[in-house]
Amino acid sequence: MVQPLGQGDPACLGDYGVVGRLGEGGMGRVFLGRSPSGRSVAIKMEGPFVIGRARYGGRPVDHFPGDIKDVMAFDRALTGAEINGLLRP
Repeated sequence: MVQPLGQGDPACLGDYGVVGRLGEGGMGRVFLGRSPSGRSVAIKMEGPFVIGRARYGGRPVDHFPGDIKDVMAFDRALTGAEINGLLRP
């Protein structure tokens, strides 16, 4: 069942108009969209990922053991050229 868009939901993603929300889970949200030609499509938008410490059974748990030197967050998918530009020699 299609739910109305909520506050903070995108009106469009790329060339696709967003019509409503189909679902949401731990890995992100799924929207009903329309392609430029009018075709209905499902669009998955990945949710935010948290790096660091969490709690399980009341105890701290490391998601990524060891040191995390650099963390970068992006609000969109990166192109191959952008990813290559982030890599260090």
